Amino acid sequence: MKFKSTDCSIEDNSVIVIEYIVTVNEFLSDVVYVQNLPIQQVLSFYFLCFQNLKFILLLKKQKLGAMIFRRARLEDVPKIVEMLAEDALGATRERFENPLPQVYTDAFQNIDKDTNQELIVVENENGQVIGTLQLSFLQYLTYQGGIRAQIEAVRIHKDFRNKGLGEEFFRWAIDRAKEKGAHVLQLTSDIKRPDAIRFYEKLGFVASHEGMKLHFKKD
Repeated sequence: MKFKSTDCSIEDNSVIVIEYIVTVNEFLSDVVYVQNLPIQQVLSFYFLCFQNLKFILLLKKQKLGAMIFRRARLEDVPKIVEMLAEDALGATRERFENPLPQVYTDAFQNIDKDTNQELIVVENENGQVIGTLQLSFLQYLTYQGGIRAQIEAVRIHKDFRNKGLGEEFFRWAIDRAKEKGAHVLQLTSDIKRPDAIRFYEKLGFVASHEGMKLHFKKD
């Protein structure tokens, strides 16, 4: 038997709701029609399904985890920098050291006091920081005074990858951008990350513009 799931808020730790009743009804209709089972047997199966509903919800929760998205705090910065430095490209531009360079603390303080910046960490049900992302909200005169949301630095801790968490992160970010009144959510991706680009396309992002950058060398 297959179970379908509906979208829900991750921010309040809700467990993903399974459209259980509809699916069971569809299944029972097929069983009664094809196999002509006695009604007592059908009702017994129906009761058993409801008995197991709580167990199935718990399994679903264990699979995806109850995640909390919250604003980062100063004590989260070392963990965030660690995740930023975990991949091949990040390792060339970050300095994950002990003690952490002061530049990261300075940057965090600038971000934290800016109401248009949201540096987010994601915790699992055990309180472990398993990921991070940053949302920037850019006010424009164009689009009749529209707000453009930018998502950057999405990272999942190496111990929690390949569990479908990346999509959950983006679903949360999309909902958050809508809550803030943004008319578009945009991102950039290094052309050296073809897998990431395919992932973004799967989520509905479209390569509608050609991006260009001018990097400045530090003295």
